[in-house]
Amino acid sequence: MYRGTTPAGPASGRHGCFLAGCHAWVLSEEPYYVRSSALVRRNRDLYNFKIQALQEVNEWLGQPDKQTSDSTLMCVICLLISTMQQSAYTDWRAHLDGARRIIQLRGGLKAIITANPYFKPLLALFVAIDVMAATTTPSTHPQAANATSMALHHWEADPAIFQFNLAISCPCPEELFQALILINYLRYTTIRPELKAKRQRGTCMVLGKLKAFSASAWASRMKKFRGWKSSGNGVDFDDDGRTRRKSPAPDPEEEMMPDEESPSEVPKADLWLNVAIIYQSAILLYALRTLIVDVQQQKRQDAEEKGKEKLVTLLDTLTPIFADVTWAHNVAKLIFFPMFVCGMETGPREHDLQAFVAGGLEHVGRTYGTLGPIAAAEELREKWAADAAGGAPVTWDGWFQGRPEFIFGF
Repeated sequence: MYRGTTPAGPASGRHGCFLAGCHAWVLSEEPYYVRSSALVRRNRDLYNFKIQALQEVNEWLGQPDKQTSDSTLMCVICLLISTMQQSAYTDWRAHLDGARRIIQLRGGLKAIITANPYFKPLLALFVAIDVMAATTTPSTHPQAANATSMALHHWEADPAIFQFNLAISCPCPEELFQALILINYLRYTTIRPELKAKRQRGTCMVLGKLKAFSASAWASRMKKFRGWKSSGNGVDFDDDGRTRRKSPAPDPEEEMMPDEESPSEVPKADLWLNVAIIYQSAILLYALRTLIVDVQQQKRQDAEEKGKEKLVTLLDTLTPIFADVTWAHNVAKLIFFPMFVCGMETGPREHDLQAFVAGGLEHVGRTYGTLGPIAAAEELREKWAADAAGGAPVTWDGWFQGRPEFIFGF
């Protein structure tokens, strides 16, 4: 089953205090501050509360009538979230795998949401974390097959489950999020030679989905977005989202390197258009890198050239955001994954670009009081150093092999 979980109902309040302590540390302007006796006592109390919360949930997991209850699942996901906010290198994997196992035993996300619609926001966070965690998980990981296969069915839980991303710190458009799930699954198939033909067909499909996505149409649709519903069990559009455009089915024989729209100038004031272009560019870069450049010779040169073009588009859209303090404060948290992709595509000698990416991620961490982006900057610095020392860039999958497990912050 699962061991090592979380604070729920009464424990969640305690965990909130624990997070507050972590955020206070990140937000401290002095890197080496003097720890007062009161701070030492508070940190000790918070640590004790965390241990007590873990012990309580472990007791629930030992009781058949509570193992898979709503409260237990809620606690596991809450601990997952709080653990990620503490650090990108903690025991988050145990909590993620535990939540996934409970969901499977409950009959899947759809069964849980049908029984309790108000669970949707928390489960949406699980879905976002589950999918993003797979991007930094090597394809040979013991949980990769189960996780990426299960994620292919996340959309079945609720017709609008991916819309919830719009209300959290990962506002990836639904169409692009679906493509990201497929890319993660196809990455796993790279270790199975018998699935090569299936992976190539899937690569055509995912690139077709990325080509079909219209950033301008999505931005226009998002002007009707109003955030969470007052009921708390969904997100709200002026027209209930019924204007959503269906993307045409991709042609499997379509050219592998689609020429999607790439506006050279993006109105700074149009938040949603910026977000759409940023995520489209980043996910296409992730697909080209992991499904073509790193694993096959055919069309590799074309993929590298297309990747360079998309990196320019990504940078052109990211740069104005971090050039303005207010804009960076309001938007930077929303583009954590694209910033990380930009860093993974940065060369070992592109020092100005390295400074831009690392500085941007550290700005996100300090601004929002979370350690994940700061850890991401250090992760990238280590990769750049490895690339420079090795003479050739380390592959995406190769970089995460044998390293401490890394996850994004939310």
